[in-house]
Amino acid sequence: METGAPLRRSRRRVNRERLSGSLRRSRPGTTMRNLRRRIEALERSNSAKRGRHQTIAERAMECLQPDDVEALIAAYGAEWAGRLLTDREEAARRSYTQALERGCRSAGLRPIQGSDLVGAITQGVGQVLASRMSLEELQLCRSGTLAAHEGRQASDPESAAMQAYRSEIERISLLAGFNSVAEFSAFRRRHEFGEAGDRC
Repeated sequence: METGAPLRRSRRRVNRERLSGSLRRSRPGTTMRNLRRRIEALERSNSAKRGRHQTIAERAMECLQPDDVEALIAAYGAEWAGRLLTDREEAARRSYTQALERGCRSAGLRPIQGSDLVGAITQGVGQVLASRMSLEELQLCRSGTLAAHEGRQASDPESAAMQAYRSEIERISLLAGFNSVAEFSAFRRRHEFGEAGDRC
């Protein structure tokens, strides 16, 4: 009997210590801090994945010819308008989707949703402009825009380049199914790679 009493007291002490430790671990402040750390770690992981997906999407776009990029932009407009894709638009979309899937597999990531063409639109504009306008025209357009900001009159070559740029942006806007350049510009500001859009 005497031997059993110290053993019981020892067990009760161990149980009290375990309970005390459990209570300390479950304090609200500690729990919230741990939860916050886990959320922050998850956000960092998701941000890194988005960055990798963006790089893959950019490379997929670079695999396309300028005409295919235009067809891909038109495919977005077709989806928004609810019309069937043409053979050319379907082929461009298929090429883009396949390039995305190859890039994701190579990087060990889940494939980017093939139907999401938002990233393709935002990047494709630059590629189309680069193919339709010369480097000199783009530089003149930039200097003309700078002139307007500085309050001086643009030169004739600058004005011509700016007009060509506006005409091309208007054409691309209509191609993508937008009603105006302003609407398209707002879309591009909202939807850089990886962001979900109101129209998607």
